[in-house]
Amino acid sequence: MAMNEQKELFARAIVDGLSNKEAAIKAGYSEKTASATGSRLRKDPDVIAHIEQLSAPVAGSAVEQGEELENDAVKVADTVSALPVNSFYGAEVVKTGLEVAIGDRSYSLLDPRDLLTLAGMGVIELTQAQIRSLQTVLPYKYGKIGETGKKEAQQAAAEEVLQTNTFAPLRPPVRRLQ
Repeated sequence: MAMNEQKELFARAIVDGLSNKEAAIKAGYSEKTASATGSRLRKDPDVIAHIEQLSAPVAGSAVEQGEELENDAVKVADTVSALPVNSFYGAEVVKTGLEVAIGDRSYSLLDPRDLLTLAGMGVIELTQAQIRSLQTVLPYKYGKIGETGKKEAQQAAAEEVLQTNTFAPLRPPVRRLQ
């Protein structure tokens, strides 16, 4: 199939970050069949090639890109280290570079979980957009909790109850041979 205007609009919408269904609707396809159409178009070789072409980096050499990334990292570190720190219920809050210490616990300002913890405690203030982006990053850094299935989780919970329960079965008596 050749590229037409709708396919090009679909490819641009995909590059902009829309889902298959949303991109198909934006490209002018019917809302009723947008999901199936989006799935079909994502498999179209012309559309795939156009998406790759649109999302290809246009910047200069890899060295220049590396320097840009390094400069961006320095900007992020400067921005994070400039976060204002409030007191926490009278506890001593000490900020040193990219670390915040509250009592004997230390929090990194580069760790998304620590940043959300500090924001939850009211030590730092984050915008809603910052909080959403940190929540988005969390599964990539720490993985999902509960990778086991339901049956394994129930079995582990039952074994834990057996170990701590007062009604746990007793060990079998030791047989002595005479």
